[in-house]
Amino acid sequence: MTAIHETAYPRIKPNLSHKEMIEIFTLTENEINFVNTNTKKTKETSKLGLAVLLKCFQYLGRMIQPQKINNAIVLNIAKGLALNCKFDLSDYSNSTRKNHIDKVRDFLQINKNKNERKQCMKKSALLSSEYKENLADIINHILEDLIKSKFELPSFLRLLRLARAARKITNYSYYSNLVTNLSQHEKNKLDKLLISTPNNNDLKSLSSWMQLKKPLEKPTVKKVNQFMMQLAELHELRNEFNVDINLISPLRIENIENEAMAADSAMMKKMSAVKRYALMIVLIDTKTTKAIDDLVSVLIKWNKKFHRNAKNKLENYRLKSALDTDNLVCLLYDMLMGLKNHKTEHEKITAIEGSVDKKLDTTIEQCKIHLRYKDNNYYDFMLKPFSNKRCLIYKILDVLSIKSSTSDKSIERSLAFIKAHRCSRKEWLDIDGEKTVPVELSVLKEKWHYKATGKNKGEVVTKIHKKYYELGVLSALTTDLSCADAYVEGASYFDNPNKHLVSWDQFHCDLENFCNHLELPSTPAIFGELFKKRLELKAKSVDENYPNNPYLTIENNKPILKKLQSKEMPGDLEKIRALIMAEMPVSNIVDVITDVENWLNISRFFKPLSGYELKIKDYPPRFISTTFAYGCNIGPTQGERCLQKYTRKQIAWLFNHHVTEQKIDKTIYSLINSYNLFTLPEQWGDGSSASVDGTFWDMYTQNLLAAHHIRYGKYGGVGYYHVSDKYIALFSNLISCAAHEAVYLLDFIVENDSDIKPTKIYGDSWAQSEVLFGLSSFFSIDVMPRIKNFKNLYFYKASKKECYTNINNLFTDKEIDWETIEKYYYDMLRIAISIQSGKIKASTILRKLCSKSRKNKLYYAFRELGRVQRTLFLLKYIDDIETQRMIQAGTCKSEEFNEFKNWVAFGGGGIIADNMECNQRKIIKYNQLVANMVIFHNVVHQTKAINRLITKRVEISDEILSHLSPYWTEHLNRFGTFSLDMKKIPADIEYKLNNSEPKKNAENANISI
Repeated sequence: MTAIHETAYPRIKPNLSHKEMIEIFTLTENEINFVNTNTKKTKETSKLGLAVLLKCFQYLGRMIQPQKINNAIVLNIAKGLALNCKFDLSDYSNSTRKNHIDKVRDFLQINKNKNERKQCMKKSALLSSEYKENLADIINHILEDLIKSKFELPSFLRLLRLARAARKITNYSYYSNLVTNLSQHEKNKLDKLLISTPNNNDLKSLSSWMQLKKPLEKPTVKKVNQFMMQLAELHELRNEFNVDINLISPLRIENIENEAMAADSAMMKKMSAVKRYALMIVLIDTKTTKAIDDLVSVLIKWNKKFHRNAKNKLENYRLKSALDTDNLVCLLYDMLMGLKNHKTEHEKITAIEGSVDKKLDTTIEQCKIHLRYKDNNYYDFMLKPFSNKRCLIYKILDVLSIKSSTSDKSIERSLAFIKAHRCSRKEWLDIDGEKTVPVELSVLKEKWHYKATGKNKGEVVTKIHKKYYELGVLSALTTDLSCADAYVEGASYFDNPNKHLVSWDQFHCDLENFCNHLELPSTPAIFGELFKKRLELKAKSVDENYPNNPYLTIENNKPILKKLQSKEMPGDLEKIRALIMAEMPVSNIVDVITDVENWLNISRFFKPLSGYELKIKDYPPRFISTTFAYGCNIGPTQGERCLQKYTRKQIAWLFNHHVTEQKIDKTIYSLINSYNLFTLPEQWGDGSSASVDGTFWDMYTQNLLAAHHIRYGKYGGVGYYHVSDKYIALFSNLISCAAHEAVYLLDFIVENDSDIKPTKIYGDSWAQSEVLFGLSSFFSIDVMPRIKNFKNLYFYKASKKECYTNINNLFTDKEIDWETIEKYYYDMLRIAISIQSGKIKASTILRKLCSKSRKNKLYYAFRELGRVQRTLFLLKYIDDIETQRMIQAGTCKSEEFNEFKNWVAFGGGGIIADNMECNQRKIIKYNQLVANMVIFHNVVHQTKAINRLITKRVEISDEILSHLSPYWTEHLNRFGTFSLDMKKIPADIEYKLNNSEPKKNAENANISI
């Protein structure tokens, strides 16, 4: 059963601090007057009872028996009334209490209409159950609505029963709506998917139900052909059932999909028919859309591979033909010397002919071959690999319904042309007079245009080279798909992003609240003037401060910053660190996870994907085993060997049937909120900033996500982390090595449900994208990257009229296009509101905007605004030494966390062994969870150790504390056989340091320059 502590249902803490007692249970003057007015002076017990009822109702939202209240609370309230502290409430009669209850309700203006409260609860429960499947979440939503409407809270059991009933009604409604129109023939067809069919190549036959869950592995020709056959079957099934699942909220669709993915054929057969058919329909629909995404990804990967391999072949060709090139240079040298050393025309011609000798035709041919590859023209090397996959590429294009998301339909026309001539055997196609399907040349870039036509742009074209034109169209198509200028109908990731934006009607409704919340003007002209004024004032301030800035000089119109002097470490730092470490207990990684579970009960977030209650009695140790196995990347088999308590199947069961990315995120946020209560991390930062960085994760290549990483020289993915200035990791994501990391920087800002809300984000050079700077300004986020070659970036003036005494040479002559910013201000705001409301992810929009789309006008608007924001940042960066220190410190924390999480993920040789992308993402988040658990555990024992040392009169300054870190690992063991002992009593948590005040600006701690 869902426990009361898993919800926000108000309860009085058993051990209130003095501060909490004063804040919550101290009577105001108005409340004292209310108590005195409604009781007689001689009835002191009645006064105290009424006051206790009032204060407890204000805190709990419901009436309780005053006799059951803690004596410390009663004494505190009695003091406020100047009553005798020896009074107790045993003589407080029920009749007097009932009378006082009505007076308290009237005083607090509580709505006493029970029918209205009942309707409010039902409406809230049904509404929240449409989006949430966890009973605790539904109860929290009901509580929120009751408090807003000023209703008295009912008992927790009543809320629990209501939440269960609402979820049951909603689930049945969803399932029945999906299944109602199914014929018996269609139901029989679904049932056949659960029957295992003999497979000659596999002794263990798989049902069609399990086969359709299999993702596309490494995109070889054979695998892609098999996957397309699977997609055709999915298309046929989806079209036959013709059920619109969009009537269900996206979050519930995701929950239903996760449950369907986790259920095997045997589990599906045990379900009720209505639920079974509904789960199958939803999975068929979602798998179809994701399969379409996978095929688009294959096209993009293949095109990139064509280009990459062709470039490598060109380099190899140049190395092999280096001797021929040298001979041509020598020949040219001889000819030039012949021209120089002879005076008459006849002598010069004779010398040149002597140099060429009888190799004229051979030399001309060598020159032609060499000129084919000038300007890094590697396109000839793409023909052979393209020809090998050409037939399959056309099959993929036939399956995909590709549309343009802009008014420019050139990509659609070019695709129609190549499809119409796909069977032609001619190398060159005559296009003069072609009327049936006219050729479209505007999609070709200049080099592709020349290769396909043999002519430069603007010249008359009468024929085209078929395969070069096809390659040029394929390159243009993959570019348009990557930046969302083109989309695929029925896809998910590659769907039209415009349809996920809020409607213009909704935009105008939300505009005022959004602008007020972020303190932005709601009119374009005022917005433009605001940023223009900011830029003018900042530039003027930096110009005036230039003579007093010893770190900045301007040479050759470029800013030069002197290297910062690193701050000296406190002399006693190593000594104090050793003393603290000596006080900390030696432990192992399993005991760390066990202690955190005993402290915080975080296993409560991991329940069955169906949303129903747990049936596993020993759930906490099972959760710890799964967390250890996947968070440390050792896998269930090695987890079984290390713990010797559960089998690998039992460990894997929870991972597959109880764990989703959303649940891990929820657990991480709960852990972060508890971590945020400690005083010690306040010495390291105030939570207002975070740093982002990506680090390589090795993985097998039998999946679409794995890509070749240039720096590491092998295949894998990138774990992308947001790390707070308090050292704890706030967010993690798994992205492709080929992706631009800046695209994913803002996703966390919207999804963050923790109490730590950073407003400054530090990163490396890749974070200086102009579009990213522009979009971040609509979320009050300061992007502050550590830019390697910042001096080569442009500084922009607010207007050309501005002139500065000292720093004028830094600025470019290019102007900010304020007109474009103001013209598209509402369009930019619409995107920001859509992201804020969760309609679309920031990474989806940035994928489109960061690709320098030739068609998207919004790109230019965000770019211009980003130039303003980036100039403001650069001016601050060169003017303020503390900004440089903060950025350096922030990025160092990310690098330290990357090393720390690698220490935690010690198993599997550092390789993610699972090939399913959804499981890969869960492993990344599980690793972040375990890393945060170790951080939490370290801070618990660091705090206790410091407090013990202070008790022993060891002097520990705030400066020394600011140079500590929770990434200590010397006292922890990762290897061996571990005992999983849930009866072990963990140490008490001490959140506060005995002699330390919070350090407000600690970003400059742990700086290494």
